[in-house]
Amino acid sequence: MAWLYLLSDENESAIEQATLATEINPLYPTYQLWLGWMHQIIGNHEKAIAEMEKLLEFEPNFSFAHFIIGSVYYDQGKYLDALHEYEKIGWKNDMILSSIGAANAQLGNEKEALEIMNEMESISLMEYVNPTYVALLQLALNGKDSALVYLNEAYQDRLYPLPWVKCIAPFNSMKKDSSFIDLFQKMNLAL
Repeated sequence: MAWLYLLSDENESAIEQATLATEINPLYPTYQLWLGWMHQIIGNHEKAIAEMEKLLEFEPNFSFAHFIIGSVYYDQGKYLDALHEYEKIGWKNDMILSSIGAANAQLGNEKEALEIMNEMESISLMEYVNPTYVALLQLALNGKDSALVYLNEAYQDRLYPLPWVKCIAPFNSMKKDSSFIDLFQKMNLAL
């Protein structure tokens, strides 16, 4: 329910529901992660980091908490700090790779970002790579038009987490772009 509230721009209700989930089941670390993630998405950066520190204290091996901390830093323009957090995760999927690549692109490390793009293309020959995540890296590397190609591909395939792209800071620069607006109108989502 919290994720649906977030998608509907009802941020307070999203946090209330996510908090309730952690209260109902305080031993389930994913609920704690989601609460921190929602704080990160809506811009409550200090709360997001506090939740992830609490999670890592409870479950030190829950490495995905570093993704949330890294995303806070990315949102704040602290790309080197974001990169350090992403690299602490210890495993890489398409979402993690695109975030590492985007942080590198923002730092001006175009060579490293392009290497990650090539790695994602190679991986896509063997397993599925979600175009929503490729869009993040394309946005950082090549701009809005390149990102839109991949976002439209995600739309055609009805892929998660495309609807939540409207909520995350890296895509804020696209919210006035008519093609981006049209894409979300096709999903019956207001920006």
